[in-house]
Parts: sequence; structure tokens; C-alpha cells
Amino acid sequence: MHEQATENSEKTTDGLAKIRAYRLANQNEVDAMTKRWRMVRKIVLIFLLCAFLMYGAKFLQLAWRHVYDYDLLNSTTAQVSQLVDNIRQFYILNDKKNEITMSTLIAAGAVPTTMLKNGKLVNPYAGNINFAISSPIQTNKGYVALDTFKISLQGLPYQACVDLAQIQWGTTTQGLYAIAVGSVDELENDTAFNDVDELDAVDEVIQVQDKNGQWQQLASPPRYKTNVVRAMNTNMVPLLSENAAAFGCTCGDEKKCSLALRYAF
Repeated sequence: MHEQATENSEKTTDGLAKIRAYRLANQNEVDAMTKRWRMVRKIVLIFLLCAFLMYGAKFLQLAWRHVYDYDLLNSTTAQVSQLVDNIRQFYILNDKKNEITMSTLIAAGAVPTTMLKNGKLVNPYAGNINFAISSPIQTNKGYVALDTFKISLQGLPYQACVDLAQIQWGTTTQGLYAIAVGSVDELENDTAFNDVDELDAVDEVIQVQDKNGQWQQLASPPRYKTNVVRAMNTNMVPLLSENAAAFGCTCGDEKKCSLALRYAF
């Protein structure tokens, strides 16, 4: 028993001696392998550090963008609220109510100077703000019940147009009558600004050719515009659904979307 233990000890000692001898004989190869493993560890650490910095920077960028967009939305709603109040005050004090224009508002100081740039009214997205007297709201018997006006925020990015359309701009009790979304073309035709007046169904007349080759006029079914909606007496939900806003903001990747609001004086 003692002899077997001694034999095993000698074998172990002999094995360790062989390993030491191998390392001494192949020292350069062992050193090279050690260096390779150290280099691999460094590369892995550098890769992990770069990934952390890249995704960290992306996260910070997204967070900053979210805060920036939120601030723009808040600035825009505050600007519109102030502008609507100023217009209503100017309307009360003005004798020629149907002759109110953006120029008369600016000349009278009814527009805060912080909203003016090169003589034009601009929104926080650097686009223009348009204003006009709108169609009056009439009773069923044709009498004028309320005078209205409309404003539009132009030069909006697509996502800003959709987000602004989801804001609760007021109720009928607060004087909001309608909201519309659209875009501004090369000729400065603002579809939202035009459509915000059209709340009722539009009867369209189409031209068709009969079997004798004669052109006939036929009335098509009434069509409602999906990019404009009438205000309600509650502000629990946005007037336009997100899908309707996404479909109605028709500027694509260009910064040419618009949102129009129609208020009673």
C-alpha cells in the first residue's frame, strides 16, 4: 500500500517535471499564446465598450428628441391659445368686424412680437400661421348665429401634424367649431385651411357617356371629407382619430403639413 502511494507520487512529480520542461523548451510559443488571449480579451472589452457607448448615445438622442418634440407641442398649444384670445379681444373692440385680416391684427399689436418673423406670423415649427374670417354659423332658418374665424399652422413635419391633431383644442362650449389636417402645395394652397369650412356632405356631379355617345351629368352620393371633423361638447377624446390624422396629413417626408382650427368669435 505504501509502495503504491509512493509510486503515484513519483508519477505526479514526473508529470509536473515534464510540463515544466515543455514550457521551458517552448517558452516563445507559450508567451505568444498568452499574448493572443490578452489581445482577444482587449478586443472583446473594446467591442463591449463601443456597443455601450453607441446604444447609450442613441438612447440619449431619442430621449432628447422626445423632450424636444414635447416642448414644441406645448409651445404650439400655448401660442394658439394666446392668439385665439387676442383675436377675440380685437374682434370685440373692432367696428369693421368683417375686415379683420392678419395685417390688421399685426398692425394693431394684437399679435405678440415673439410670434413675428420678417413681418409674418410663425409657429414654433418655423412655418407660417394663416388667418381669415370664416363662414358664419347659421341656424336652421338661415339666420347668422355665430361669426367664426380660422387659423392654420403650416410647415409642419408629418409626425407633428399627427400629434397636434390628437391634442384636445377645445369644445363647442369653448368656441371650437372644427379641426382639419392637410398640406400646403407649391402654390401655397392650404388644403386644411380650405377644408375646415366644409363640414357638410358635398354633392358631386360627374360626367358619364351614354350608349349613344352623349355626355350626361349624374349626381354622385354625398361625400364627407375625412380630414375635417366638427367639434363636440366634450373633450374626453381627440376629435380626429389617429388613423384619420395619419391619413389626412398628406405631406410625406416634406415639412409641408398643415393643421387648421375654426373658432367662434
